[in-house]
Amino acid sequence: MTPLQLRHYISWLLIILNNKMITLSGISVSSGIAIGISYVLNKKDIQVPKCPISSPNEEINRFTKALTESKREINVLLSDLRKKGQREEVEILESHISMLNDPELSQQIESYISSHMINAEYAVNSVSGQFINALENLEDDYLRARSQDVREVSTRIIAQLLGIHLNHWNEISKPVIIIANEISVNDIIGIKKEVVLGFVTVKGGVTDHTAILARTYGVPLITGIKNLLTEIKHDDPIIIDGQNGKVFVNPDTPSINKYSGIKAQIDTFQSKALNNSHAPAITTDGHRIHVYANIGDYQSAEFALANGAEGIGLFRTELLFIHSTKLPDEEEQYQIYKNIADLFGDKEIIIRTIDIGADKQVDYLNLSIESNPALGLRAIRLMYSRVEELFKPQVKALLRAAKGKDIKIMIPMISVISEVRKFKELLKECKDELQRDGFETADRISVGIMVEVPSAAILAESFTKEVDFFSIGTNDLTQYTLASDRTNETVISYNEGIQPAVLQLIKRVIDSAHLKGKTVAICGELAADLKAIPLLVGLGIDELSVNPSSIPSVKEVIRKISFTDVKKISERALSSESKEDIDLILKNIILKQ
Repeated sequence: MTPLQLRHYISWLLIILNNKMITLSGISVSSGIAIGISYVLNKKDIQVPKCPISSPNEEINRFTKALTESKREINVLLSDLRKKGQREEVEILESHISMLNDPELSQQIESYISSHMINAEYAVNSVSGQFINALENLEDDYLRARSQDVREVSTRIIAQLLGIHLNHWNEISKPVIIIANEISVNDIIGIKKEVVLGFVTVKGGVTDHTAILARTYGVPLITGIKNLLTEIKHDDPIIIDGQNGKVFVNPDTPSINKYSGIKAQIDTFQSKALNNSHAPAITTDGHRIHVYANIGDYQSAEFALANGAEGIGLFRTELLFIHSTKLPDEEEQYQIYKNIADLFGDKEIIIRTIDIGADKQVDYLNLSIESNPALGLRAIRLMYSRVEELFKPQVKALLRAAKGKDIKIMIPMISVISEVRKFKELLKECKDELQRDGFETADRISVGIMVEVPSAAILAESFTKEVDFFSIGTNDLTQYTLASDRTNETVISYNEGIQPAVLQLIKRVIDSAHLKGKTVAICGELAADLKAIPLLVGLGIDELSVNPSSIPSVKEVIRKISFTDVKKISERALSSESKEDIDLILKNIILKQ
């Protein structure tokens, strides 16, 4: 310990001894333990001046330069994030780039400058404000949440115009826990984990982009503490329990000892997991679980391979369409699928056909606005409405790329048997057309389905006659089983944890598949939930497919459990009547390890 660190530690202890511990409760958004000093982030809203102008062309030039510089800043970040395979950050920033490239936004701002003879900063603020208000008044939760993205983008442009730096972290010289009213994407992207130990905020959502980034960085985040800024001052000693949504201000000695021990265990576990990331995941009694990666592009595939992925369990092909300004044709898709297949050699690659609709929109497809998009023309339903334009080019590209490779096709959002039978007919039709045109294809390609709606789980036995494998998307399965929109924060509690009804549906799929010798994977967020993994293994799951960064930890948890023991535990969980009962069972599993 350096003299400076020793002084900080002594000061910390003196504050604790002279103050009573306060416990604050909030909503856990990103798990983990952080112990340190608070740093109250006094973010002041940017004051946007309103100035009359004499030359609109001059202001439009200022706006254009700020727009260009904003794109450059984001592209620099994107380049670094792509190399690291950090898919979530890339997706968020690419959506910001799309907004900056939107000609309608630029035209409206330039028109506002000219018609109102006003400065560029004020024009950006006014026009973006109109967009934000329009989005916030929509019924669709996903589109309403995108108002935050517009706010982030406009703030970046205005900061460029005013010469303001958005990064607050340069002024912090020691490790701290950030206390703030709200944290934005602009705040969190590019943080240094050695300086920012965690976040506690008054406002913020479980599903917003900031929450996604906190989980990706592995930084604990607790939100929803209304009296936060009155209870915590600058340089207060605090502990964040990101697992249980607790914040301890001026923690007492027993709390410090307890959480220091937990944090040390977590750090040791993560270090060991990373060192063993390329070893197989085998339980203490010899039962192997295959751990695959969820990817969306070549960069995330590289990162997955480097982190020990045994294959790809979910290639989200819709991201190719979302991140493109035009419809990718058959040849473009073929090259992408082939490159990733070449990267993984003889490893298994499961490629999901396009899942667009609901919360995933593509401007150039001109999809109709639906009153309830989650129950409308999404995924396979949309593909069947645009077979020649969307579905056939993708299926043909997959058939070509599968030649000599272990590529499998997975169909999303299947709800009835006829959808699978129709796909198999389409597959044969595409293969015949390719061979007629002189292209080589795979002799046979395995077809599986995503189990995301209750009807598919209930009819799992019937589906075993039609498909080769199953992959359970627990995010949507929970949403549709509990009739609770997972993007709606007012009903978020229904989507938290493991619901008994969902658990029974998962078990139904596993048992039905195994009777026919078919495999079952889980590829939703539950697959990367370390406390849920013993239960999933006990249910008999064959594969877990997770984000590349989660692979080492998931494998390490599997190595610490006995298959015989967790089978007995899963039987108890299946008889549970509430998610609280299941949570208690999972908590006891963790305590025994």
